[in-house]
Amino acid sequence: MYFGYFEVVRSEKALLAYLFLSTLFMEIILRWQSGEQFLGMGLFFSALFCLALVLLTMSLLHLMNWRFARIAIRIWLFLLTAFFVGQFVYYAIFKTYFTLYSMFHGGQAASFYKLVIDFMIRDPRWILLFLPLILFPFVSKIATWVTRGGFVDYGLLFVLSVLVLMTCLRLFTYGERNTSHLIFSKVDTRVSVHELGMVGNGYGEIARQVVPTYKEIYFAPESSVIPGREANVAYDLGKLLEGEEDAALAELTSHLLSKEPTSKNIFTGRLSGYNLIYVIAESFSDLAVREDVTPTLYRLMNEGVQFENFYNPLWGVSTTDGEYAALTGLYPVPGIWSMVESKDHHLPHTLGNQLKNLGYHSDAFHNHSSTYYQRDKTHENFGYNFYAIGRGLELENVWPASDEEMFRKSFPFYMDQSPFSIYYLTVSGHMGYDFKNNAMSIRHQDKVEHLPFSEEAKAYLACHVELDLALEKLLAELQEKQLLEKTILVVHGDHYPYALRQSSMEELAGKPVEGFDRYKSKIIFYSPGLKDVKVRKLSTVVDLLPTLSNLMGLQYDSRLMMGRDVFSPSKPHVQFADGSFLTPQGS
Repeated sequence: MYFGYFEVVRSEKALLAYLFLSTLFMEIILRWQSGEQFLGMGLFFSALFCLALVLLTMSLLHLMNWRFARIAIRIWLFLLTAFFVGQFVYYAIFKTYFTLYSMFHGGQAASFYKLVIDFMIRDPRWILLFLPLILFPFVSKIATWVTRGGFVDYGLLFVLSVLVLMTCLRLFTYGERNTSHLIFSKVDTRVSVHELGMVGNGYGEIARQVVPTYKEIYFAPESSVIPGREANVAYDLGKLLEGEEDAALAELTSHLLSKEPTSKNIFTGRLSGYNLIYVIAESFSDLAVREDVTPTLYRLMNEGVQFENFYNPLWGVSTTDGEYAALTGLYPVPGIWSMVESKDHHLPHTLGNQLKNLGYHSDAFHNHSSTYYQRDKTHENFGYNFYAIGRGLELENVWPASDEEMFRKSFPFYMDQSPFSIYYLTVSGHMGYDFKNNAMSIRHQDKVEHLPFSEEAKAYLACHVELDLALEKLLAELQEKQLLEKTILVVHGDHYPYALRQSSMEELAGKPVEGFDRYKSKIIFYSPGLKDVKVRKLSTVVDLLPTLSNLMGLQYDSRLMMGRDVFSPSKPHVQFADGSFLTPQGS
C-alpha cells in the first residue's frame, strides 16, 4: 500500500535523511560565507526546497534499474557538490552568485583560473562542501536501498512537499519582501539565494522561463505629466500610446507619461560641440588616487567637477552590467546579461549614437578579448566602431593588459577626426592584487614600496599607475593637437573594488568602510569649460548619460532614462542591486 504507509520511503529513511541533510548542509555553508543574517525564514525555505529536490530525485531514481540508480545517485551528489563549490568560489570573487543564464554564456570565465585558485586558497571553507560526498560511500553501505517500487511513494511526497512549499510562499511575507515575488520576478540573485536558498533560487530561474512573468493587464495612469516648454523631451508619448496595441508597451508608455521630465537649466548646452572621451576603468575608485603615486588622476579629480556624493553600485554581472548602466542610463535586469540582450534593440539615446548622428567620429576601445561578454556584437549597436584584442588592436600579451599601451595605440584612430566621441573600457586595474601574477602591479611595484600598506593594498595602487600613465599620455596628445580646451573627459569605475579585502579598503581609505560607504567614490569629470563646479546631491552611474546629454545640448528624452541630470532640480535617487536605495530623506 502506497498512500498512508509509504513502505519504500520508510525502508530508505536513512538514505533519504542523509541526502536531505547533505543538501541542507551545503546551503548552510553558503549562508555562512555570505555573512548575512543566518537564522530566519530564509533558512526555513532553504530546507523546504532541499526536501523537495531530494524527494524528486529519489522518485526519478526509482524509475531506473537499481544497479544504475546506485551509480546515478553518486553522480547526482557529485554534480550537486560541484555546483555548490562553484557558487562558493564565484561568490568569493564577485560577491554574487552565477545564474543558469551565465552558466550557458560564460565559458570564457575559465581563462581566469589563476584568480580562481587564489580565492580558493584565500577562503578554504569550500572544502567542507565535499564532506557529504566523501562520507557517502560509508553511509551507502549501511543504508537500505529498495530494489523495486518507490517511484509513486516519493512522487506523492514530492507533490505534497511542493504544495506545502507553495502555500508557505503565499502566506509568508518577511523582511518587507513577498516570497512568491522572489520566485516569479527577476530580483538580485544574492537576495533570492539568501531568502530562498540556492535550490530555491534555481527553481525560480527555471520557473521564470516556463511561466510568463508579465500579466497582460493594462492600467491607465492616474495622471499624466504634461511637459513644459523647457523640459528635456523628444517624443510625443501620448500620441504613441493612442496607437499602441501591445499591452506591455502600452503599460510602459503610460508609466513614462506619468514621470516628470527633467528641465533645461543653466548648464544646458554649455559644452555643445565638445569632444567627449568616456572611460570606464576596471575597479577604479578614489582609493586609487594619491598625489604621490597617481598624480594625473589626482589632478584631474581635483580640478574637474566635484561629485561629492557619488555611488557606484555592484550589479549581478559586475563589469558588463556596470557598463550597461553607464552607456544606456538604465538599470541592468537581474539574472541575465543585459548588455548582450540589448544588442538587437534600438538604442538612440546612448552617447555613441546621439553624437554619431550629429557627425561625430565615434570609436570604442577595449584592451581585452573582443568577444568577451560578446562585445563584438553589442558595441556597434551603442554607436561605436569597436576595437579590441582580436579586432584591430594588437597589444602585448600580458595580464592584465596595459591601459597606457591601448591609449597610445588608439590615438591615430581619432585624434585627427574632431569632433569625436571616444569610449575606453580598461583592464589594468583588474584583480587579483598581488606582485606575483598581476603584470601591471609588478610593473609599478617600485612606485608603492614606500607605503605602509599591505601587499594587496599596494598592488591595487600599483596597477592603477598604468591608468594614470594612460591619462597622462592622453592629456599630452590632446594638448599637442590643441584639442584639450574643447574636450570633456569622464572617468569612473565599472564597479567598486569588491575584490579588495575589507581591511585593504580601510587601509586605503584611512577610515572604516561600512554599509553604503563601500559604494561611495569620486569620479573624474573634467573639462576646461567647467570651473569650480561642485555636485553635492546624491548621484550614481545612470545619472551620467542624462547629465552629459544636457551639458552637450543634445535632443534627448529624459523620461526614457532611469538616471537624472545632476544639474537639474530633479530629486536624486541611488538604487542598488539588492533593492536598497539612498535618497535625501534617508535609505
